[in-house]
Amino acid sequence: MPQLAFANSFWESYDALEKPVRNGVRKAMQKFQQLTVPELQQDKGLHLESVEKAADRRMRTIRINDFWRGVVLAPDDGSDVFLLVNVVRHDDAYTWAAKRLYTTNSATRALEVRNVRAIEQLTPQLEKAAATAP
Repeated sequence: MPQLAFANSFWESYDALEKPVRNGVRKAMQKFQQLTVPELQQDKGLHLESVEKAADRRMRTIRINDFWRGVVLAPDDGSDVFLLVNVVRHDDAYTWAAKRLYTTNSATRALEVRNVRAIEQLTPQLEKAAATAP
């Protein structure tokens, strides 16, 4: 059975979510405990879907309710553990998810996240400044 794990960063914003949204998170967690991975992928209520043009190919979203989506990392290591990293308003979820890349720090084993789009925008400016620096 698949499992839904929660990133530490997720809990920082969880308490600020409205009660119906928090209830939706709990319902999504229950589905992960009850369904197989193929059933999760077919479930019309959860609506697990890939994020187009995502910097991280593991990025998926799930329906929390009609207005909110959960952003999850799908497993790519043969396991069945999905990681919930954020819950965002529906329209913002895809943009938020597409910009981020998650990796594991090889020294600390901590999960690291980078906003790839912001880095891409800043890099040319920083390279130019570095080239003219004394």
